[in-house]
Amino acid sequence: MAFSQIKVFYQKLVPDITEEMWKELESKLVLKFFEKGEFYIEPGMVENHVTFINKGGFRCFTISQDKETISGFCFENEYISEYESFLMRKASGSYIQSLEPTEVVMLHYDDVQFFYKKYSQFQQFGRIIAENFLIEMFNRNNEIMSFTPEQRYDEILAKTPDLIQRVPQYMIASYIGVTPEALSRIRKRKAYSLI
Repeated sequence: MAFSQIKVFYQKLVPDITEEMWKELESKLVLKFFEKGEFYIEPGMVENHVTFINKGGFRCFTISQDKETISGFCFENEYISEYESFLMRKASGSYIQSLEPTEVVMLHYDDVQFFYKKYSQFQQFGRIIAENFLIEMFNRNNEIMSFTPEQRYDEILAKTPDLIQRVPQYMIASYIGVTPEALSRIRKRKAYSLI
């Protein structure tokens, strides 16, 4: 039951993963729970896993000159990892912290490499995940460079409206690059425009 969501996710992306392949992969998967506020990774740690979120969510952020900047959020049926650390085998410069009680399924770096070598289907799966990550990173950079804070807020409302209910306002403000007070003004303008 704990691995049913990730199995559906794998089969959707790469339908020709056989039951035999899945059983072999399943034997390497690890179920883990994070309490609200617990860190998945902190600066200085090396990322050793790719992690699928069964339930709950995380925020990704950095701290520079005592200022916290949120770069993203991940929730159910998404993968999370500090990918640069994972791929380059170097210490992370970022934090990943649980936003609520969270259940994840983890696969160790060594097992990822083993399955890549043994089965082309897992190479295909890894490529699709990497491509999706790059697309998200490109879109995020484009939003930062090209969009006003209000347009960034509109993107959240359009793409992930439930984020507003699940994440504190100060985190949304950090994510779109404004102060909480500026976000309050944006939200008031949106409310007035609906009247």
